[in-house]
Amino acid sequence: MNYKLGVRTDKKYTEVDLDKIFASKDTNKLKFIDEYTTRFQNEEDLRNELIKKGLINYYDLLDSYGNICGIKIYYKYRGTLKNINVVYSDFEKYLHPNYIYYSVKSMSNSVSFLTTLADHYGYENNHNPQMPNVVDIRMAIKSLKAGLPVSNQLNIALGDLCLKAMYTKDSKGEEKENYKGLRDLGYIVYRAKNIDALLKKKTEVIKSSEQISIFENLDREYQKKK
Repeated sequence: MNYKLGVRTDKKYTEVDLDKIFASKDTNKLKFIDEYTTRFQNEEDLRNELIKKGLINYYDLLDSYGNICGIKIYYKYRGTLKNINVVYSDFEKYLHPNYIYYSVKSMSNSVSFLTTLADHYGYENNHNPQMPNVVDIRMAIKSLKAGLPVSNQLNIALGDLCLKAMYTKDSKGEEKENYKGLRDLGYIVYRAKNIDALLKKKTEVIKSSEQISIFENLDREYQKKK
């Protein structure tokens, strides 16, 4: 499957031709594009570089209302143009199998994370190799919601899910990396970790505000007594 960086506005679709700056024959591969975009901290940095290199112009990014549209990775699936998110430098570690494997295992007590995994891999298909793992994950979710301990079967299921997502077998039966599968799982982990971080930060802000309020009340009472 061929992948391209691009921008789609309400007016047009513009592709970014990386062949103009790279001699590699792999510029239409997802892994190559990720290796390129993870050099940048965010979309603004990537956007500025693409404009600087002449691969896109500022007006290609604007919709009819003058809003800047986001850069995506585009591909065709059964004749329809689809897209996935571009990844940046903070995502780079989520493209390493070992990091993903142990991250998934470390979040085995998170109902929201397990639910996301089960929903993503539990598609109805007789040839879905992940279904046995999804069944075990859903059983573990019920146990966690009931406040019960989960069995070691969940640990086994999560490990197997990771391996089946990140690796596949070729026609000779030899194991090879499934990069798209690795990336998809990495993105699930990435989102889960970022949501957890935001929730913790929000909790800290609320606690800090409560503490400030307490001190303010104490100060007011002290001032009254004076």
